[in-house]
Amino acid sequence: MKRALVLAGGGSKGSYEFGFVKALYEHGYHFDIVTGTSIGALNACMIAQKNTIEEMEKLWDHLDFDHVFASMPDIKGMSEDYMTQKAIAVNFFKGYLENRGADVRPFYEIVRGLLDEKALLDSNIDFGLCTVKYPSLKPVYITKNEMPYIHIYDYLLASAACFPAFPMIEIDGEKYLDGGYYDNLPIDLAIRMGADEIIAVDLHGPDKDIIHACYLNRPHIIYSRPYSDLGTFMNFDPEVIARNKRLGYLTGLKTIGILEGKKYSFHTYNGKLFDAFYRHILLVESSKRTLFNNDDAPLTEVLQIRNNHSPLALKDYTYLTIDDLGDLIQADELVIYDFETFLQEALDRFAIYRNQDYMSGTLKEDVKTFIKDMNKERLVGSMYHMFLYPQNESIDMLNFVNVFPKELLIAMLLYDYSRMISEER
Repeated sequence: MKRALVLAGGGSKGSYEFGFVKALYEHGYHFDIVTGTSIGALNACMIAQKNTIEEMEKLWDHLDFDHVFASMPDIKGMSEDYMTQKAIAVNFFKGYLENRGADVRPFYEIVRGLLDEKALLDSNIDFGLCTVKYPSLKPVYITKNEMPYIHIYDYLLASAACFPAFPMIEIDGEKYLDGGYYDNLPIDLAIRMGADEIIAVDLHGPDKDIIHACYLNRPHIIYSRPYSDLGTFMNFDPEVIARNKRLGYLTGLKTIGILEGKKYSFHTYNGKLFDAFYRHILLVESSKRTLFNNDDAPLTEVLQIRNNHSPLALKDYTYLTIDDLGDLIQADELVIYDFETFLQEALDRFAIYRNQDYMSGTLKEDVKTFIKDMNKERLVGSMYHMFLYPQNESIDMLNFVNVFPKELLIAMLLYDYSRMISEER
């Protein structure tokens, strides 16, 4: 069985991939095949050359604008979304890239210093990348054994010739652009190279389209993507690089089951809450279907969207809801939490709503005042109070299912956990 690692392009966000790989290496993972596009190709090349983690980390600890550009172009806020707008990109190429673009000689020197052609070719780890011919925009998938020795360096540069900053690379009279213009995550290439098992690392955050949704939920393919926004692809600020390295590391640990969670990270936990919360969701959705005579599952649908439109495992219901709870209480996405401590601190945050004298009835007695003073935390707290003291409320909680599904899920989770710990005492 050949195991492959596939790394996406994404400029400075490649630091996330480094963190991800570091986590896997620390737990004995190795690969027979590595493929990548753009910065993903550079990271993949270092893996294929068998560079150490320390050697790879040295790159990301020192990479900044001065190590990429000889002169600073105004592109810090540029999004890689431009790479999907081909009509705009082609027009831009004609004016900007054909005039050589920015001066990126420092980046070329970094690649030249990192690449060891002999080590790459002698390695038993196969390597491939994606680039794109200009002006046809036809893809070129190429492996290390298909690259002429004298052009291995050129193909690495070609795969990373990213819009709008980098000039095209010429190889044997043909011009090439960043592979992201066709395939920013070359899973297909890994399959053609003989991969039986694949771990693919997408760099698109939760508000972006999945690069290859067709590979979600496939046997022997782990498709990982960040649950946090990694920022723009040309932001080399040291704090951003360090954050993304850490996020990639934590995601890597969660991908291989060392940690649990989605956006936030937790030591493994196997308490009764997962079953209780799932059953609570089923009961609420069942009651709503009975009331409205339909087949909807609105709470589950909200969570599935957050889960890349994928089926939910039992723990996913809880951890996806915890993501919204964590955002609400401003938890730290770089910390590894103890599950029960995290939820207890969240309950303490909502302690005022456990007071039976808290008048959530304000919602029906003075709607205008309630709405004026409303914020997300108060909404969640009021729902939590209603679960604790249903006898005091005349409002049917089903009214919130479609209007405030995320807030309702948080309130349900707080209630289920508070009830669980009360029963255990």
